[in-house]
Amino acid sequence: MDQAKLFCKFIDNSPTPYHVVKNCKEEFEKCGFEYLNQSNEWNLKKNKSYYTTINDSAVIAFSIGGKYEPGNGFIMAGAHTDSPCLMSGKYYLFQNAMLKITLKPSPDRFEHTYQMAAVQTYGGGNWLSWFNRDLILAGRVMHKKNGKIVASLLKTGIVGTVPQIAPHLYPDLNNGFKLNKENHLNVILGLNKDNCTITSIIEKHLKIEEKDILDYELYFSDAQLSSIGGADDDFIFGPRQDNLIGTFTLLHALTKAKNLSTDNVIRFFAAYDNEEVGSKSVQGANTSITRNIINRIVTNFKDKFGLLERTLHNSFLLSVDCGHALHPAHTSYHVYATSPKLNKGPVLKYNASQAYTTSSIGAAIIKTIAKSNNIMLQEFVNRSDVGGGSTIGPYLSTNLGVRSVDLGGTQLSMHSIREMCAVNCISSCTDLWKAVYESFSTIEIEHLNK
Repeated sequence: MDQAKLFCKFIDNSPTPYHVVKNCKEEFEKCGFEYLNQSNEWNLKKNKSYYTTINDSAVIAFSIGGKYEPGNGFIMAGAHTDSPCLMSGKYYLFQNAMLKITLKPSPDRFEHTYQMAAVQTYGGGNWLSWFNRDLILAGRVMHKKNGKIVASLLKTGIVGTVPQIAPHLYPDLNNGFKLNKENHLNVILGLNKDNCTITSIIEKHLKIEEKDILDYELYFSDAQLSSIGGADDDFIFGPRQDNLIGTFTLLHALTKAKNLSTDNVIRFFAAYDNEEVGSKSVQGANTSITRNIINRIVTNFKDKFGLLERTLHNSFLLSVDCGHALHPAHTSYHVYATSPKLNKGPVLKYNASQAYTTSSIGAAIIKTIAKSNNIMLQEFVNRSDVGGGSTIGPYLSTNLGVRSVDLGGTQLSMHSIREMCAVNCISSCTDLWKAVYESFSTIEIEHLNK
């Protein structure tokens, strides 16, 4: 229960990927990890832990075993920091300024006495769940300060909502409402045209002038805090569980893993941005920075041709993302024999089309570690007539050439504004990832060494 409460706090303090990374950085600092600036030379040492960030919205950390030797593998694990949401949009409005027609980026719309924010949908969200919710605005603002460009984090109180039309006016509301994302999801901010714009909100909360605001990446998020509930407190209800479950549990698995001084591998953690939109960004899992960082780590100890390739061949990756638990009202969307439950441990995910990267050898490693640590483990396969999602796994395993598995905690209401998982999901996931970090180097796998 203690880990579940910490997870709730983590979610509530992490409305955007920028806040997720900020909170990860604070945890790493508290646990003695040293920050690495990618613009500087690195002087890495065995039995030490380090972290770095990408674009303020992705974070990579690693712990170097005290017995590590160049060419030994990495035990890698990755998750993502982003979730489906409504982003404050950038629209171009014509404006007459001193007899010149200029284009001005602005999300603000004033229509029919309402001051609204135009939005872009980010990811494949269940957008119907966003109606009638109290929304906050959060993200990163770039602005001028003392002649420099500065990044500041923004997190407001309740600033708006997306009201749904009443059934009196739309009689078929419950029998076929057709959502138009461009027209129906604009956030109502207020009735005053001047005091309720996005820039005025930024000015108010960050205490900066409009002329100093350069740009921003802002997200609307659910204002309601996460909670533990159910008749017997079995569940966690809250936003962004996909995939803050993965990020939070891996973060704590890495920082709590023991016996680093006697380990001979490097324990590696990454939480990427932009998974929900395809991972194709410098801060996404498809970035070349991951390989670059691994190369910098390896060559810090020995710079020899082929050493990086040997290292990657001896490495193993956990692609950690949430899986769909069996929904009691929609059981036909699962293969009955592989229908994950909320309280039965992490789930290994398989897909013949390689949307998930789990292979028999990867599954054998995870099953061996889970069994030796008395951790429950489930398995999941999509129905052949139901399309499933994918993860960061295919990008990382393909780009790096490492063996991998896809696995994660189970949840219901994935991609809704509020999701749910079991309380014990947090501890069971943390325990398994921690066990993998601690014991991977002790697993003898004949196939890997041939």
